[in-house]
Amino acid sequence: MKTKVFISFAVSCAAVLIISCSKSGSSGSVSSTLLQITVTNGFGFPVSGAAVSLYLSKNDLDSQINRVGNPLTTDAGGTVTFHDLSAINYFWYIEKGCQNNYNGIISSANALKENALNIASILVSETGEMKFVNTSAQPYRIFLNGSLIIDSLPGLSLKSIMKVPTGFYIIRVLEITSDPSPTDKIYTGNLNCGDTFVTTFP
Repeated sequence: MKTKVFISFAVSCAAVLIISCSKSGSSGSVSSTLLQITVTNGFGFPVSGAAVSLYLSKNDLDSQINRVGNPLTTDAGGTVTFHDLSAINYFWYIEKGCQNNYNGIISSANALKENALNIASILVSETGEMKFVNTSAQPYRIFLNGSLIIDSLPGLSLKSIMKVPTGFYIIRVLEITSDPSPTDKIYTGNLNCGDTFVTTFP
């Protein structure tokens, strides 16, 4: 049976701010379409040294393919500026160590304004990996903090979920069987930044 994964995490993230403005000069406008992204962490501090990559679609971002140009690295103020872009909607992926924006804002939502400086403020958060190992011959449903995330993990298999927000988790594993008393277990623990939380069951 094919495994389906559904994830719904409640994460605190800052709203993206996209504005456009024109620089003053002899022409009265910016000569190319610019995107300035400022990266901050959960404490509101700028994140320097973060790699920022642009993509044309969410699928490209998820697959890390067809990147637009080269990634840029945020300066001491947490800022990068992309030049000579098209007046379209872009997607971005920001990463520094175990911090990224994968569970937050990943897109400008609207097309960039042409020949203007477009500005975005993006929050990154700490993430880790969740790994589920089924040592039984029976399939299992897996719940994370009360939400179904895997509707059927086959017997004698494992599933990893990357970029899960850090924090305390309650994992419930429920055996899929016609038995009136299926195995139903609860595991708890903290997922730390950059770590892998492994749940082996039953």
